[in-house]
Amino acid sequence: MEVRWYVGIGVGILGGLAIVLANLVTGRRLWANQTFERSQKIAQTIMMWLIPSSVIVVRYLLNPPPEDTDDPTVSKDTTSAYTGGAGIGHGGGPNWS
Repeated sequence: MEVRWYVGIGVGILGGLAIVLANLVTGRRLWANQTFERSQKIAQTIMMWLIPSSVIVVRYLLNPPPEDTDDPTVSKDTTSAYTGGAGIGHGGGPNWS
């Protein structure tokens, strides 16, 4: 029965150390980031240490949003460039020059 008590304490200490390590790593990334102002960094650091699991929110804010590759207005062909075409001007009409 006493062994279970020690295991519970050990698991609690390891969990606490994991949370502290995650907060330290995220705090370092937050303060190295140039996206946020100083006041925002202070508020996020306070939130990280006072609100449990808020480190997940701060880490999410530090990750850049993925680029939208389904945008139909952006060409996915990066190998070709506009060369003027045969008799077609840039505006799509005939090139009279």
